[in-house]
Amino acid sequence: MTKYRDLYDNIIRASDRSVASMIVGQQIRQVSDGGGYMANPKRKWSKARTSRHRSAWKLGLPGLVECPQCHTKMLRHKVCKTCGYLDGKEIVKIEETA
Repeated sequence: MTKYRDLYDNIIRASDRSVASMIVGQQIRQVSDGGGYMANPKRKWSKARTSRHRSAWKLGLPGLVECPQCHTKMLRHKVCKTCGYLDGKEIVKIEETA
């Protein structure tokens, strides 16, 4: 409490009392909030934990299936890029270039 009293005594000398009380309120809020700093971890992560965490960051292979029409690899639940079929129905008309 003496920290706040000293702070108030220093600012109370200002000419306008309302400004002094506003300044005191802001500075007390800053002290009680921890000074406006970001949160930091409590303890250091070990190297094993760090690498275990990073091991989950990897790209997966896309879900490729064989097209029932032209037997090429295509993305699952998407129209085949070579023949334009999806679920046995022609969705996109693809012109063949010879």
